[in-house]
Amino acid sequence: MRYKGIGSPGAAAAVHHLVINGGHDIMTPKELAIQLLRLINERDPQSAITLFAPEAELCFPRHAPRTVYRGSVELREFFDWLVANLPMQTVAADRVHESANSATVEFETAGTSERGHDFDSIGALVIDTGDGLIQAVRLYVDTEDLARVLEVAC
Repeated sequence: MRYKGIGSPGAAAAVHHLVINGGHDIMTPKELAIQLLRLINERDPQSAITLFAPEAELCFPRHAPRTVYRGSVELREFFDWLVANLPMQTVAADRVHESANSATVEFETAGTSERGHDFDSIGALVIDTGDGLIQAVRLYVDTEDLARVLEVAC
């Protein structure tokens, strides 16, 4: 099942929140995953970072400035790098599997890199959550194709 409309103006309304103490929103792992993809598609790094716990980490396979990003400052570095290098990227979730503290997203991504290379690929995100925030993200993509798109040596 593809989650249509991720990144569209009405997509935010489709994400349901459970309001608890103090009016803070707590999202399920599936809701966090869908919201993260929506914010990536909207090129909104600042809002994407708010989905993460303060010491969360993101593991990117290769070819980014680093393979592990920890904490808000480094997560911002990653999202800025992503927007700069893949300015015309769209991510569509094909399937989201949820458990109590994680979500796995099978996705398709397509677009054009900053260097003018078209891409159309699939991948997976494994998102660990806790206290309604993302604690860790691991991204699985074809690193050979990523090297081609970014023009880096494998």
